[in-house]
Amino acid sequence: MSEQTVYINYPWLNSIWDEKILALKHRIIDYGDVDKIIKYMVEPHYKVGNDFSNILIQYHAHDNNFITNSTAGGRFPKKFIISELLPFIQKLALSLPTAFANTRIKILKSGKNCRLVLSRMQVACLLAGAFFGVFDSLPPNEICEGYGKPLSFLSIWKRSDMFILDSIIYYFTRIMNQNPRGDLIIKRLTVGENIPQWDKIHSDLSHIRIIDKSDILNTKLPLVLHGVSKNMCGGLYGGKNDNPTLSGRNHHAEEILFACFPELYIVSMFCEPLGEADILSVMGAEKFITHQGFGNNVKFYQGYNDETVPRSENGTIIRTFVLADVVSVPGQYTEFTDGFIKDLNKVLCGLNCLKTRKIPVACGLWGSNLHINGEPNKHLKFIQQYMVASLLESPVSYYAFDVSLQNEIDPFVAEAVEFVSKLNKTRCTVNDLYNAYVVLYNEIQRDILNTYLTIDLNTINVFKRVLDLVAK
Repeated sequence: MSEQTVYINYPWLNSIWDEKILALKHRIIDYGDVDKIIKYMVEPHYKVGNDFSNILIQYHAHDNNFITNSTAGGRFPKKFIISELLPFIQKLALSLPTAFANTRIKILKSGKNCRLVLSRMQVACLLAGAFFGVFDSLPPNEICEGYGKPLSFLSIWKRSDMFILDSIIYYFTRIMNQNPRGDLIIKRLTVGENIPQWDKIHSDLSHIRIIDKSDILNTKLPLVLHGVSKNMCGGLYGGKNDNPTLSGRNHHAEEILFACFPELYIVSMFCEPLGEADILSVMGAEKFITHQGFGNNVKFYQGYNDETVPRSENGTIIRTFVLADVVSVPGQYTEFTDGFIKDLNKVLCGLNCLKTRKIPVACGLWGSNLHINGEPNKHLKFIQQYMVASLLESPVSYYAFDVSLQNEIDPFVAEAVEFVSKLNKTRCTVNDLYNAYVVLYNEIQRDILNTYLTIDLNTINVFKRVLDLVAK
């Protein structure tokens, strides 16, 4: 019996929509009117106050979480936002029934190869709906039937998240002035059964360029591997699911990615949480802003024009983000054994998503700075990505600098450079690297079984141990 396809339940097809749309059409003459719209849309499922008014008061106060936007000339004035921008966003939200009149959107379920194609204007309508609480107008399980996650900005307004607000305002301002071209193509891919025999891959190691002064979000390469959390929330925790441990302004790597590329926000709405053996690839998302800092110190810097990135004939941006979580639990024995193999194959599934070899790829500290179960071993993540890129004959730009360290010296950069240099001198191949690592984790397993003491896995210098084994 085939598995049932699950579709998004559109709020505008619900019997309550005729009442809700009256609120959505309410004329906006001040920020308090947006609070009234949101309140009418989301109650009784969520209780909201004057969260939107409060965050906009801070927005105009030019607090210290802002760097002057040299592209837009500073924060946008209140008159512009009320008289032009908010009515535009309102118009997009009201056009949702028309934009999706002939489109049923299915949930991309875990464990299945499937895809979803939306025009970027449809994406803009979805984000506009989230702006006014359209997808909070029904109980969460009624929107996505427990599989996806309603697209909600409620938590952004509630916690006065100025960084994401700056991103959203700049996004809609650009959309208002320039209709987005092309599509957003979301694919869910599973590892499958065609796992290579890593101990028999005699491919030479790929050329790798280690970058230590730039963020991976600045890359112009066509394929980018970026770590996300299992739920891919991007900072939109929504309604009653607001996560206090990640709220406020302590933005981690995933939140910064989604803020710079706001069209990625819709991913969590249509996708089940990531499983042990699948990834998501997203082609066509545009970069709208740049930022400075990390965590509590992250700031919106300025708008960004992504027109330099190659596009297809219909305007779709030819750049694919591979969104993948780390399966292995950092700091535990399985990170070095079974978890290593699972993560290795997950990287392969991601970097092979275009089914084309020799595509230049950007990757880096995969899984770091996500505040999920601690920090993964940087040496292990480097080896996994390097092996897969070499199998696919893809040149690699490896963004090795840990942005959370900001101005501190990161020893990993020098360690990675030395590791690659010494591997190249030995004319190491993929199977040589894999076999050396297998010997290493067998040694770790033996040490654990033969000692009564707990081994601190963080003290293991993986690069050095592997180099010694390759040299034998």
